[in-house]
Amino acid sequence: SVPHGFMGIHHSLLPKYRGGSPLVWAVINGEKIVGTTLFSFTEGMDDGDIWAQESLEVDDHDYISDLLAGLEEKAVSILKEKYIAILEKKTRPSPQNHEEATFCAQRIPEDGLIDWNKGALEIFNFIRAQSEPYPGAFTFFNNKKLIIWQANPEKMVYYGSPGQVARKSDGLVYVICGDNRPIVLETVE
Repeated sequence: SVPHGFMGIHHSLLPKYRGGSPLVWAVINGEKIVGTTLFSFTEGMDDGDIWAQESLEVDDHDYISDLLAGLEEKAVSILKEKYIAILEKKTRPSPQNHEEATFCAQRIPEDGLIDWNKGALEIFNFIRAQSEPYPGAFTFFNNKKLIIWQANPEKMVYYGSPGQVARKSDGLVYVICGDNRPIVLETVE
């Protein structure tokens, strides 16, 4: 018998970002605050009662690995702080507000393809959301797949076609985005 049922950790501030790859989607969407939730498993998708939540502010240059490390620390802290109270029935969970729920589709490798028609900041978020330990955002150049692990958006204006290499300098590559702002690629495989 499991008196409280089964519980899990979900790296989102439930009821937001229920489903697969919640942290990746949050970074892609440019969220400034992310979090982790200890919740009860139910038949539904991440819709069980919430035992505890912790949030984490997203710095403009945090990559997914930075956020994962911070959220893992917070999840361990939640468990250390709450598990005795839960076992001793000294705390109770709170129901989620299902009207505020948002959902995430499970990601597949093809979802990492960069759409250069988007703005530089959107593309930057897309790259940092899928960097290590995930498979990485990618593009094709001369029919070769290039995985992009790091990049920086720039404010300067470059006119040209989205995806066009506008400049190469000191090992850096400036690629034009849909808003005529470049992404500067630091590491290309």
